[in-house]
Amino acid sequence: MNLKTLYRNSFALSLSLFFALSCGFHPDLTVTQEDSKVNIVGGTIIKPADFVNDANLSSENDFIYRSTVNFLFGVIHAKGIEVLPGSSFCSGTVYQKNWIITAGHCVAGFRSEYDLIKSGFRDMGVLVEPVVIALVGDPSGTYSARVALKGDLIPHPDFDNELMDKVLTVSLKVVAPLNDIGLVHVKEAFDDWVVGAPILGNEAKLFRGESILLAGFGANKTVYSFATKTYEAYGNNVLRKVSSLLSGASSVAKEIYIGPDKRKSACSGDSGGPAFIAETISGISQYFLIGATSRGNMSCDGRSESVYTDVRKFKTWIDSYALAN
Repeated sequence: MNLKTLYRNSFALSLSLFFALSCGFHPDLTVTQEDSKVNIVGGTIIKPADFVNDANLSSENDFIYRSTVNFLFGVIHAKGIEVLPGSSFCSGTVYQKNWIITAGHCVAGFRSEYDLIKSGFRDMGVLVEPVVIALVGDPSGTYSARVALKGDLIPHPDFDNELMDKVLTVSLKVVAPLNDIGLVHVKEAFDDWVVGAPILGNEAKLFRGESILLAGFGANKTVYSFATKTYEAYGNNVLRKVSSLLSGASSVAKEIYIGPDKRKSACSGDSGGPAFIAETISGISQYFLIGATSRGNMSCDGRSESVYTDVRKFKTWIDSYALAN
């Protein structure tokens, strides 16, 4: 689930399709999504009909629809804002109406490739300002979209992208925290129907075998390419959910481990997306954020653990931004 390889593939495709398709972005227009017959792996698709605006936030599908974010690459140019075709690259979770929690490698990846995007268009004679589009909902139904600039993408100060790359070549587990968490700030708040997900209190205990709800806009399958010697992802840009089981946590690494659970897994593009846990309060199910997708096996077959940053361990850092603005 590391961003870099799939990011570059997506970006190359976006550049080649930009002028041909010119998918204009405006609240009154649509953003094309890919059709998919398979389901985040082993899960189900969340559809616009699942949006019921439940006041109690007790409807699982409604809550996911209203709080999970799809990040897409976009550019600002002389004619307005464009969403690059095929550019869905990460997921996230609304925390406050102006703040989104995601993976550190998602925001660091965009920031590090900012100049590449800008120069790529400049070489084609177009002056642009690369941006991230944060989309909640479904363009074929109810949705809310906001723009984030480079300076609005904030990786944790102790996140090390190079160290994460090294970890991926050795083992998914670490003995020291990677701090793979980041924030995205949108200056204009999301629409009122969008909800922020509360973070589960750090004092609450998690138990092995508990059911965890995963969501994201990532791929539903990957296929190994012998030509490129990498896994190619399919089915991004569609919101899905799946329930899996908590297998452990590390207070030292500040991570949560989910699975293995055959054919149930997060996948490429789900990076930064939520892991929720349901708690019953006054007889009503409530959903709390406990994790942000960090990494996993690129085959996405559910045969190994998926690793999630334990969001609870970073709440003080998150609130230092989200509650100050």
